[in-house]
Amino acid sequence: MATQLSQFFFTSEASQWLCPNFPGWECVPPNACARNSTLARGYCCDAKGPDSVCWALSVSCAADGSTITCGESEEYCCFATIETCTRTPDQSNVCWLTSTDILSDADVKKLNNTFSSLSSASPSATSFPFTPDADLFTSSISSASASSSSTSSSTSSSGSAGLVPSDSSSQPPATTTPPASPIASSQGSSLSGGAIAGIVIGALIGLALLAGAFYIGRWNKKTQRPSPKHTLAPPQELSAVDARHELPDDPLNRLELASEPKPQELPEDHVGGRW
Repeated sequence: MATQLSQFFFTSEASQWLCPNFPGWECVPPNACARNSTLARGYCCDAKGPDSVCWALSVSCAADGSTITCGESEEYCCFATIETCTRTPDQSNVCWLTSTDILSDADVKKLNNTFSSLSSASPSATSFPFTPDADLFTSSISSASASSSSTSSSTSSSGSAGLVPSDSSSQPPATTTPPASPIASSQGSSLSGGAIAGIVIGALIGLALLAGAFYIGRWNKKTQRPSPKHTLAPPQELSAVDARHELPDDPLNRLELASEPKPQELPEDHVGGRW
């Protein structure tokens, strides 16, 4: 644990998630505020893994060498020896503590459970003090087995999450079991969102296939249907005029025409009616 810091506590919504003297810079749990009692200076310690740091806002520059100058376009100062200028690009007026951030190795899930337990016990509080002891650095499995095997209130208050109330005489020991993991609770639910979406998509695909098969079947029936036969128009009857001029092609008609007598020429003596 860093010897320069003490008095770790979580911020709350009532304090707008701000550490003391941190105007406009939030320190949201599982990150936690801490205090350097020697300098009477507050820090926000991140809980984001090995690269986490405890940081604070800049201080007034001093000519006695107690501060260092940071920034290029806008100069600001941090305390010498114990702090360094921020190494985040395009960030200013922030100083990093040179000592190791103890919360960088903490179990984030346990920090969240600790904050949930404290905020549930005192919803209107502006801060929730706690001690980052060894319990915050063990695995979730060992924490669950330890909390389930504890049978006395003293063991529960000292071993559940390393909680240290601001006023031990007014607040009972913390015996609330940390809430179950969201992953574990989701396993007991009936169906996940992904499974429901898969069922809906499968049903839509099935309906589309049925509609396509129905359409193809009707199209095949139309193509196999025989085309209507061409019917001949009924024979038209000949009119009376046409009937007189047109004789049917019959052998009898040809005989009748052949049997008609041909006109005979009169002898020359008979011309003029004389014999």
